Amino acid sequence: MGHLEMQVRWIASLEIAASLVLAGCSVFPDTTRTVAVESADHGHIAAPASPDTAEAHVQRGVTLGAQGNLDGAIEELNAAIRLAPDHVDAHVNLGLALEKKGEWDQAIMAYERAIKAQPDHAGAHAGLGVALQRKGDLIRAIAEYRTALHLDPAMLNAHYNLALALHANGDRQAAIAEYDTVIRVNPQYAPAHYNLGVALWQQGDIDGTIMEMGIALGMEPYLPDAHYYLGLALEAKHDLDGAAAEYESVTKLRPEDPSAYLHLGQILEQKGHMSDAVEMYERAGRIAPDTADVHAALGLALKATGQYAAARAELEEALRLLPQDPARQDRRLQLRQALQALVSKR
Repeated sequence: MGHLEMQVRWIASLEIAASLVLAGCSVFPDTTRTVAVESADHGHIAAPASPDTAEAHVQRGVTLGAQGNLDGAIEELNAAIRLAPDHVDAHVNLGLALEKKGEWDQAIMAYERAIKAQPDHAGAHAGLGVALQRKGDLIRAIAEYRTALHLDPAMLNAHYNLALALHANGDRQAAIAEYDTVIRVNPQYAPAHYNLGVALWQQGDIDGTIMEMGIALGMEPYLPDAHYYLGLALEAKHDLDGAAAEYESVTKLRPEDPSAYLHLGQILEQKGHMSDAVEMYERAGRIAPDTADVHAALGLALKATGQYAAARAELEEALRLLPQDPARQDRRLQLRQALQALVSKR
């Protein structure tokens, strides 16, 4: 790692079904955390089936999945499919169980079979989108989420997952629209506020970032990345004390984050507290010893405090680690000039 880049720190966990669902039901216990599994018979759990029917195997699979026994659930759902190869709910629930196990390729096949049997099954398209996104196929995932939403515009988890996919694919404006949709329906969903704040920061909307990160932290105060982005936005507004408080929150919640210490050091420098800035840079350096920006900041701060030998060593290390990147040439020149100024210092 040559330097600390502004990393995109969105909450990227995809929303998949919290539990397997029984055939014949529309299950939507939490509108942001489930993939709705729709079928023609809404709202009624099917009556207990004979023990050797496909329905019975699906019901047992759902029960086992709810108990956390995913292997048992998969076995029962596969048994249902052997008896009824086009059983849509069996395929969809199998996809959900496989997703929970992280078996994305198998989950994709299960959802594709469900869609082949019932092309207008919104839950199958949404589940397929999750599996594809986990595999890194954002374009296909986006297409599946949009299909799911065409079939069921109220599927809020599909809006959220679509926002994540669009965000990861660089279409921030479209992602913002989807995050807004989720927030309109469920204003208490902190991850949507947080991710909206990230997108707004990337768009240069500092006030919007402050608002959304503040809302997210009001609901979930222990999100270190929300404190980090709020710190960045406050720093951009020249609220150094407010920014410092947010970075300090990051160091408490995630002590191994060098970026927070680096920003604290920069704020302390701006306030004229050079010795304290050196301490922050040294902490960052212990966490990220191979980071050019940390050595550079420490070297310049040591130079300002008259610790010339130590400054020279840090600046030389920063130059050694600095990537050979045309975009970093100005930084390289600055460090060389600082080193040159130390030639006559003892």
